[in-house]
Amino acid sequence: MALAINKKTWVLGAIKVAISAGLIIWVFSDIDLALLGARLKSISIPALALAFGLEIIAIGITAWRWKIILGTQELPMKYWDVYRVTYISLFINQALPTNLAGDAFRMWHIFKGGSAPLRAMVSVGLDRIAALVGLVILITFGLPFLTELEGDSRLPATLGGLVLAVFTSVGIMIVFHRIPLWQRLFTLPVIGALFTWAKDISTASKKTFLAGGQTVLCLFLSTLVHLLTVSAILALAAGLGIYLEPGLALALVPPVILASVIPLSYAGWGLREGAMAFFLGFAGIAPEAALSLSLIFGVGLLATTLPGGVIWLIQPRQ
Repeated sequence: MALAINKKTWVLGAIKVAISAGLIIWVFSDIDLALLGARLKSISIPALALAFGLEIIAIGITAWRWKIILGTQELPMKYWDVYRVTYISLFINQALPTNLAGDAFRMWHIFKGGSAPLRAMVSVGLDRIAALVGLVILITFGLPFLTELEGDSRLPATLGGLVLAVFTSVGIMIVFHRIPLWQRLFTLPVIGALFTWAKDISTASKKTFLAGGQTVLCLFLSTLVHLLTVSAILALAAGLGIYLEPGLALALVPPVILASVIPLSYAGWGLREGAMAFFLGFAGIAPEAALSLSLIFGVGLLATTLPGGVIWLIQPRQ
């Protein structure tokens, strides 16, 4: 059984590497590589340092957000423990083929502490949802700036629809356990267990997203994390001689972040580059400029998570 699981993991990993490679080849197929290389060599070291520092700060805030969520789920942890586990999980997401491996590590840590498997899963799932809400909040602030764009008007409508869909879905998730129609399904023999599981998730989400000041702080931190990432990309863009309007970045960069966490490629590589070229194209940024920005940002993400690998290596083996 262990051999079969290991083989399946390697096969899935190989598929994701192939997807990343295919996407990168496709994205770069019409790019002037000499021009791309020249732009990469022109990066400003102070801009790199600023972006690196902003992402390091974002990791600490990410841990703070998860600590708040754990508190609302009655799973209190000391900040340093949350920070350590968060940092390690981010390293795992960058080092392994799937960006869900880090989430599995966080779930395992909560489960190891004595929590039920479902509570461990929910604590991490709610953190992911809070991160998604933070993204759409940034997009919401950026939507008015999209009126400056010329040409296709479907982008504002599409992003506006994404914002509406996320907020509606989160709202339904919070009240799901109170909807009378669903309550009748909890007693059915076949799907009753599934709906009971969904009810438990809904109840847990209510504790996190209707927790008054804790909810406000959680969503503020979630938005701040992504704002720091947008700021890091703006710093890198400036360091590469690329002009990106800050207001447009609020609307155009979050979809790139969202695309990069889709678990179809190796640590987001390929998907991020394609999304960066696509969305920044609406701001008039040339493909090779967008790709150089994406490559520098991707390498920077890996660099900022390397301390998580060191923390993992020096902690007691369990």
